[in-house]
Amino acid sequence: MSPALVGFLWAIVSALCLGAGTFLYKISSRSLGASNTTFFYYLFSIVLATVVWICTPGKEAVEKHTLIWPALMALFLCASVWTFSSAVRTIDMSVASTVRGLSFIPAVLLAVALYDEKLTPKSIAAIVLVLCAILLLGLDTVKKSP
Repeated sequence: MSPALVGFLWAIVSALCLGAGTFLYKISSRSLGASNTTFFYYLFSIVLATVVWICTPGKEAVEKHTLIWPALMALFLCASVWTFSSAVRTIDMSVASTVRGLSFIPAVLLAVALYDEKLTPKSIAAIVLVLCAILLLGLDTVKKSP
């Protein structure tokens, strides 16, 4: 298998895991609240991450100054978990998770700006179509609210 195909398959597995995990936010947020869901999500994540880290052979050396990247990542992901947990308490899970799907837009824009990745006209058209679909879904939800 080519490295590109392996990478694509890992991305598919990641999307499936994120989808399954996202489904559980509503149950957790309703029973624990947004702040508790966020806390326990990260508590259990650190336990799982520690086990994975211990069991992974061939760890690369870590320089202290490079820890800024996972720290920033944790900051943004924690904000995402907390705000998403808050959202699913007040709107339909199907809408909140679809709107959360817009997360690819800042990721794409940052990749284009910082890593000089290229967007084809087909990619731009696809992004615009997805954006329009998600905004239409979101507007429908806002109109239904009292």
